[in-house]
Amino acid sequence: MKNKQKKGDQIISIAVMIQPMLVIIQIIMIAVFHMSADETTRYRVVLTAVPMVAAMAVAITRNPTRFLFIYMIFIFLLSFTILLFPENIPYVQSQGLRFLLPVVIPSFICLSVVRDYYIVEKTIYVISWIVLFLIVVYVIGFFQGVVYVEYNMPISFACVLPFVSFYSHRRNYDMLISLFIFIVVLAIGSRGAALCMGLSVILDLFQYKSKWRFWLLIFVPVFFYMLPLISSWLASIGIVSRTLTMYLQSNYYDSGRSSIRNHFINQLMDHPFTGIGFFGDRLWGDVAYCHNLILEIFLDFGVLVGCAIVMVGLVKLIILYRKSSNENRNRILLYFCALVMPLMTSNSYLIDSGFAVFVGLCYLFSKKSSVQSIRENVSDVKRPCN
Repeated sequence: MKNKQKKGDQIISIAVMIQPMLVIIQIIMIAVFHMSADETTRYRVVLTAVPMVAAMAVAITRNPTRFLFIYMIFIFLLSFTILLFPENIPYVQSQGLRFLLPVVIPSFICLSVVRDYYIVEKTIYVISWIVLFLIVVYVIGFFQGVVYVEYNMPISFACVLPFVSFYSHRRNYDMLISLFIFIVVLAIGSRGAALCMGLSVILDLFQYKSKWRFWLLIFVPVFFYMLPLISSWLASIGIVSRTLTMYLQSNYYDSGRSSIRNHFINQLMDHPFTGIGFFGDRLWGDVAYCHNLILEIFLDFGVLVGCAIVMVGLVKLIILYRKSSNENRNRILLYFCALVMPLMTSNSYLIDSGFAVFVGLCYLFSKKSSVQSIRENVSDVKRPCN
């Protein structure tokens, strides 16, 4: 029975955590093998669907009531959106049926039925090694003239979770790998991904006490001081870093995101109680989602319900953080930076599974903290009185 449970946890962990690896595989297939984006997307859909179907089968077997209840809620919300906002129907069909229902929602449901959290963490670490190997292949391809390296936002955000996974282990070689990934992201990635990585390190310095704390406090400012040298070296090998160029020139251009957010804030003020429905922000521009998780929740549910969702989520997160061990507190902060922070500047929680994965991990942390609390109470009861 234990082996069966372990196998089920492994299937779920792979299905839910495989996306960063698939993103980079897709990019390498395009860059190295010159395959079309449509062709690689089909491969990615298959590689996402096969393990997810197996994971959903495990989840249904373990807790069919939870599975049906959560799906009924989201089917009701999507139906409500279709009735109230018929103009959203094309995006409910194209994105809701392709991402929300088959990938995002199962990511939380499947994680919530995992029996052994450490299997999830081991899986993240193994996948991070595969991602590292793929990044090394990409870098070697550049130096051999096979790959043309340019600004690439998807590959940088796909590196955030592996960065956090390596960094959290704190072994010497893990820290060096984290530094390597960070430099790659600085060279070809987005500011948002680099910011998430940097924020995770800063929060870790305040939260977690380890042998690296002193050295990191010295290294971080020295590293920032050396950024001009790093930028010059990258330029000498043919890489013009968009992130470093903007940082060194104090150019904080937001790629038009502020105008997008301002537009949707105005939309929210025009529809404060109902919002504009699921996927309503896609109607403006070329699938221009609002690039902010909290604003998107307000747009989907309206101000009152949106505020309630955000406040309840924050309160539960704070309670979980306070009752968790120091080790789990640090994990919560690191995974928040890796899975939630990217949604503050890019992508959408309705098509990206990061937020759902974070909620699922927090659910596992809460179960773990409850078990630990029960054990401590039992230990206190069994302890003889003096």
